Amino acid sequence: MPSLMDIGKSAINAQRQALNVTGQNIANVNTEGYRRRDADLKEVSGSQSELSSKSAQIGLGVSLGEVRRAFNEYLAHSTNSAESKF
Repeated sequence: MPSLMDIGKSAINAQRQALNVTGQNIANVNTEGYRRRDADLKEVSGSQSELSSKSAQIGLGVSLGEVRRAFNEYLAHSTNSAESKF
């Protein structure tokens, strides 16, 4: 069973990575072609954790699941059609 320190450490690391994504969004706010990214945090289960070998155990912490790029199909289509008119 993981200790509270291990669970807290996983939360701090996941939030640090999510803040890094936020920092990239802020730094590139005026960069043409850059799309905002969202960090998805997920719960660590026993089968995914290095902390425990029990596969049915929950509440072992959190990790960065994936970083998704924001995309709006309507805006992309309207921008492309507006550029083609000129």
